[in-house]
Amino acid sequence: MAILSCCIITVLCARNPGFSDSKVTSNQVITVSQVRDVYDNLIIQAVVGAVGSDPATWMATTLSDGVSAINNSAPSIAANALGDIVVTWMYIDSVGVSQIAASILFHGTTIWYSATVSNGRGSASYADQVGSLNANGNAIVTWTAYRPETNTNEVLGVTALLSTSTIWSAPFVIVP
Repeated sequence: MAILSCCIITVLCARNPGFSDSKVTSNQVITVSQVRDVYDNLIIQAVVGAVGSDPATWMATTLSDGVSAINNSAPSIAANALGDIVVTWMYIDSVGVSQIAASILFHGTTIWYSATVSNGRGSASYADQVGSLNANGNAIVTWTAYRPETNTNEVLGVTALLSTSTIWSAPFVIVP
């Protein structure tokens, strides 16, 4: 475990000037980070590798490509025991509206599926995004929405059955 921790720290320090989150499942190490690209934009990047393998062989993927704007918040990661992964982050879209994005990776595969899962309702400000998975591949992503027009907060969420689909439900209110 000490060697594994050292490898994770080495990878994070080399690639991560921002925030990161890591998980270890029974057979893989997953790290997601907020990193700066060559244009100094904050992007979301994931690194996945087999437990005990050389970190130089781990695969890096930019999750925010084609999904979110250039300034993304710190990511959050969830994984189940099988190795299915959900990564969430917040970004401000091109018109200045907060959005929540999620990216999923099924165990045993190398293709990430990224999408905006919020709907940018009104003048809400989104934060505190987090995902969770169970052993059957059921997933939920939740986040807090602050509504300045009413000075209230609510918790929103989306769900997906990741074992059969990469499509998220429409956002719904969990706590008004």
